[in-house]
Amino acid sequence: MMTETMIEKLTAKGFSRWTKGAMDRLYINANDLGLYTDHYKSGNICYASFNGEEISHAHALRMLGAKIWIDVETGMLNSKYAEDCLVESAEALYAQVKAEIAAEEAAAEESDVKEDTAEDTPTTESSTATCLSMPTIERKQKRMIWSEGWHEVDSNFSYYVESGKLMHGNSMGEHLTPYKKNPNGGYDNARGIAANKRNYDRIYWF
Repeated sequence: MMTETMIEKLTAKGFSRWTKGAMDRLYINANDLGLYTDHYKSGNICYASFNGEEISHAHALRMLGAKIWIDVETGMLNSKYAEDCLVESAEALYAQVKAEIAAEEAAAEESDVKEDTAEDTPTTESSTATCLSMPTIERKQKRMIWSEGWHEVDSNFSYYVESGKLMHGNSMGEHLTPYKKNPNGGYDNARGIAANKRNYDRIYWF
């Protein structure tokens, strides 16, 4: 049985929990695994890419029809009508979450050991408490803003980071794509650009 921590982290990565009777699953769609599509007002696809590489509209439709899920009871990843590239992306994302949890658990154990050691160490009135200065807190926040998931800039705009890359934005319910200026004129699709302040400041959202 999956832990709640695992379920929460997978949900933050794009998985959605679905239950029916004895079935308990975490589904993820192709759009959260590298597929990107733009649509006409009619709903038909006008542009599609996978991991930054343009693909045919028919290929994108096949990907959108894929079923990929993790069984919460067994922890097994399953798929139906899914191409290998999508399954591999889901497996990589699953492995990433497992690695994150393992690292957090290891850090927690190390912290517990340090606390136990500190408790056994005599203290004096001259001991000084460790504090976190405001500039340090600000620097940490600047680093954290490029972590996985959605980040709200203000009440009207938020952007999404995946695997350290800027993927897309949202303004009052409208899906936006990051673009950067082309020196020769116009704009180039910048979806997947490294998520950092320098790149963010150069991005235009359409």
